[in-house]
Amino acid sequence: MRNHRSAYAAPFELRPGRTGWLLVRDAGDELKRIPEPSDWLMEQTIAWNSVNSVRTRAIAIATWWRWCIDTGHDPLKVVATDFARFLLALQSVPKEMPLTSVVRALPGDERLRAASTVSQMVNHIKAFYAWAWTNGRVAVVTGRQMANFKTPRVPVSKRAERLQPSQVTILFGLELHPRDRLALEMLYGAGLREGEALGTRVQDMHVNQMVADVFGCDLKAGPHLHVVRRLNSNGALAKSQYERIVPLSYRVLNAYNNWQNYLYDHMQDVADSGYLLLSLSGPTRGRPWSVSGFKSMWTRHIKAIPELKKSHPHVLRHTFASELTDAGVNPHVIQELLGHRNPNSTNIYTHPQVESMTAAANQLDKWRANKFRGNAHEIR
Repeated sequence: MRNHRSAYAAPFELRPGRTGWLLVRDAGDELKRIPEPSDWLMEQTIAWNSVNSVRTRAIAIATWWRWCIDTGHDPLKVVATDFARFLLALQSVPKEMPLTSVVRALPGDERLRAASTVSQMVNHIKAFYAWAWTNGRVAVVTGRQMANFKTPRVPVSKRAERLQPSQVTILFGLELHPRDRLALEMLYGAGLREGEALGTRVQDMHVNQMVADVFGCDLKAGPHLHVVRRLNSNGALAKSQYERIVPLSYRVLNAYNNWQNYLYDHMQDVADSGYLLLSLSGPTRGRPWSVSGFKSMWTRHIKAIPELKKSHPHVLRHTFASELTDAGVNPHVIQELLGHRNPNSTNIYTHPQVESMTAAANQLDKWRANKFRGNAHEIR
């Protein structure tokens, strides 16, 4: 029987705080690096793609490579019909089983991969072949057929995934550590991505004009946060290479003040770390809070709640955007707040833009205060 772990994605520390990925083949007594996909993954890492993005690509290419090995195909010489058979397995074999399994599940079975997951994996594999074709690492026929393979369509959802008001009330009614609450408020109250929140430095938080002046910021639009893409020692990384400004609502400011008070009372020796969110204990105390540490907190405190067991951190950003829409905020302003801009567009914020976004944040605060009046998660 073939080993379904014959090829797999292996992480390694590229540099302190930066994880890279390789594709490795299990050759019996030793592990061998597979050159072509490993070189591609290295380029993805060096290009500053987020750690999670590179990891997802590594898992996709490893799944495909493993299927090829287990079915006797050479990944560098396959054609579209081979990939079609792989795609069928992705769509019909339960995700906890090897793709070479004869077991099949009916459409709609919860054990199957989501259509969006299958589509994403196909796109990642196609991207590898487009790179390999361009760089002469695969045969022309293979590169052309694989890169041009039609990605399966994903049913368009009419509603974005979000937390309902009752779930928001439960979430922010939990007794959470000041650091944990600030992290959640940065996602829900400011619409940040997980990597953006964990990579935030103290110098990025301009909670008042005096602080803004100290750090050379001339925006006169009230409390705000600078979202900056940079290499961070905890592996967190902002998705976009373009800096953006996010107004800070009273929710975020209140959580920020509580966290600063905790640092003053309990962690003065590490309060000058430079990062906003810090590890609380153990050998990493005082260091930037890691992505894995944040996910562990989410699993331990959030997913343990029955009503929130299917939630994930990014749903807070979705909820932020959905509630802005519910509050009647202009879609173009929401786009600016979330950083969903064309990469070729200018990155410079004008004062009217920032003022509009600040007004949007205030509008959302008023809507939430009315919507959740009397509920536990409302910060007074």
